[in-house]
Amino acid sequence: MRFVFLSLALVLLVGCRPSASIEGRRLAIDYPDDAEIGEEAWIRIDEYLFEHVCDARAGDTLRYPLPCTYTVFDSAGERTFGSRIDPRAVALHLAQHLQAINAGRPDSVRYVIGNPALISLEARLLLSRADSARIAVSTSEGYPARIDVLR
Repeated sequence: MRFVFLSLALVLLVGCRPSASIEGRRLAIDYPDDAEIGEEAWIRIDEYLFEHVCDARAGDTLRYPLPCTYTVFDSAGERTFGSRIDPRAVALHLAQHLQAINAGRPDSVRYVIGNPALISLEARLLLSRADSARIAVSTSEGYPARIDVLR
């Protein structure tokens, strides 16, 4: 039993190992067209964790779910029904979650999404805060989005 617990703990720790944290007052998060995002992928913005789920039905168990590159929507018997998700949809879901987070925050510390058209056009999310405070972003190892500090 102890071996099972230690094995499970090791898998969880390795799966949640973050890449380096990036901090800045204005950030750009770019999802490339050929992004491959799996179940174990995640991105953390400040204290908020956004986890990718490959089965849309399982998204109800997470606070801030993001779609995987290929997401299953339903199943019947042994058949599953899903589709490939465009990276712009990932950026859009992330922006929607940030807007929902803003609803519970004072205006002075809300997240500001710059030029929302870039989300639909380029899968690019520009992010800052109303108070110009630094934003910390970390990701799972190998996360496909490029994160740049603009300021």
